[in-house]
Amino acid sequence: MSTKSWPRPIKLALRKLLPDHLECSGNHPCHFIMSSPRSGTTWLKQALNNHPDVFCTEGRLFGDYFDTVYDDNSSDTRIRITLDKYVDSFLLHYDWRQICGHDGRDSFRNKLIAGFIRSINWTAIQESGKSVIIDKITPYRDTAANVLASIDRYFPKAKVIHLVRDGRDVATSGVFHWLTKSTGFETASALDINRKQFIIGDPSARTPDRFFNDTELVEWATTWVQPIEALLDSGRDVLLIRYEEMIADITNVIKRICTHLELRTSRKVLDACASNSTFELMSGGRKRGEENPTAHVRKGVVGDWKNYFTKQDGVLINEKIGKKLVEFGYEKNDAWIKSLPDKLV
Repeated sequence: MSTKSWPRPIKLALRKLLPDHLECSGNHPCHFIMSSPRSGTTWLKQALNNHPDVFCTEGRLFGDYFDTVYDDNSSDTRIRITLDKYVDSFLLHYDWRQICGHDGRDSFRNKLIAGFIRSINWTAIQESGKSVIIDKITPYRDTAANVLASIDRYFPKAKVIHLVRDGRDVATSGVFHWLTKSTGFETASALDINRKQFIIGDPSARTPDRFFNDTELVEWATTWVQPIEALLDSGRDVLLIRYEEMIADITNVIKRICTHLELRTSRKVLDACASNSTFELMSGGRKRGEENPTAHVRKGVVGDWKNYFTKQDGVLINEKIGKKLVEFGYEKNDAWIKSLPDKLV
């Protein structure tokens, strides 16, 4: 029986059963961590997953984004796609007009996204035995505002934790990650080949005059500042957590998050979160500060950017994010640039 022939009251009733927003599978709350990449989200996720009530994950639900990348020295591409973008692709072939008519696509799309998330989260709750989901999001470039709008649409009661790390450390960690994970060096420039050899400790590599290039710094400065600006523009009340605070006292950070989300904060719970997410455990035995340049958990320190920034780098990144570095307390003014070397030694 075609849905076209269904009585209108039945159609309307069915639509009411498919809301376009949700609160994470009924009574199970869902919250979000939002940050730029390379800011400690993997560490924070590890810590929170040791809470008996929390399942912390990375759903890549929002951002309307798709691309393909090569990484991890693989010859095959990896697809990066957010759930909302997948639904758009799905609807290209799905006969949604039979259900909601020619003018109902957006409403149907929203309900379909909500349905997907509801199913995913319900399954996660059932399989994990946890009761709260926390989704960490490091927005792809130019998607941060879209991500926040989607959180507001689908999870109007969700709380957002804003994780921030010094943008210069983010840029340093990010470029390390790019260089050590990239492939195709048979066509790379001599400078990039030497930079990669330099950071992995090849004795044949010379110290480059400059570690970064302009394109990389602009890209990482933009990636760092966009989530910050989107959250500030939204006027949303967020819990601000700093990577540097996590380094100083991860137990206290976890306690603040748990209090904010109304989760258990017993000493036993907090100790479990902290002790099962140490740098040593996540790095395979290295102590914090002991570097493995090719590892995802590379070094885990504050201020590593000082080993790689030249005056040219400082001037450029200050133009892009200098005001936010001051606003978030990482500098008092731009005097820090004066102490940078003209070239690396």
